[in-house]
Amino acid sequence: EAFAHMRNKASYEPPPPPKPAPPPETGPVVPKRVAAPNTKAVQVSRKQKGNPVIKCIKNVPWEYGDIVPDYLMGSKGQACALFLSVKYHMLHPKYVYGRMEQVKVGFRLRVLLCYVDTEESHKTLLDIHKAAIMNGFTLILAWSPEEAARYIETYHSYEDKQADNIQERVQGDYMSRLTDVLTTVRSINKTDVANLSTNLGSLASLITASKERLSLCPGVGPKKVQRLHDAFTQPFLMRKA
Repeated sequence: EAFAHMRNKASYEPPPPPKPAPPPETGPVVPKRVAAPNTKAVQVSRKQKGNPVIKCIKNVPWEYGDIVPDYLMGSKGQACALFLSVKYHMLHPKYVYGRMEQVKVGFRLRVLLCYVDTEESHKTLLDIHKAAIMNGFTLILAWSPEEAARYIETYHSYEDKQADNIQERVQGDYMSRLTDVLTTVRSINKTDVANLSTNLGSLASLITASKERLSLCPGVGPKKVQRLHDAFTQPFLMRKA
């Protein structure tokens, strides 16, 4: 032994014998307390660690939980979300179908939160949209982690809110309703609506007016005239060739 020579000195004193080990406890085993999930917080699956979306959730509390979906929103646990990026779907097209099957029942609202992280995404988004419809999911597209986080926060905060809280407020008078309708046409603003109403009167007169008549209104140029005419004359449903 490395230190055996030290035992032969007169000043050496052997160490005291070790104390006997205490007898094992025979009483009942008290289970460890497991903290209940915070119902006021968004529950995040541990599989989402490293997802930049999590760092952008700042307006509501969140915590990791042992859950099947990626996100559990609302205090009642009836709204869930799966996260999917377009790039990941292009590499693993079967992944989303397996995840959808895992949360097929037990939720009132199922959201497929899709992060559009590539420009060449048109065909892939069509496939994802079809998968969402066929499996009863609401598809939400986000073009940044911050935008995706806002959707999660909104679903969590508005769980028990009425639809009126997020609908645009429209006054009941005729001019307000006319403005609400016509400004859905691209580039038509409130000033254009006021000029059209002053010169043509009713909505029926606007719809039946010719391009030449529309162009006489101040501030309504050729592009606006064409867009208005298309909105009034083109069919709502596209006919198949």
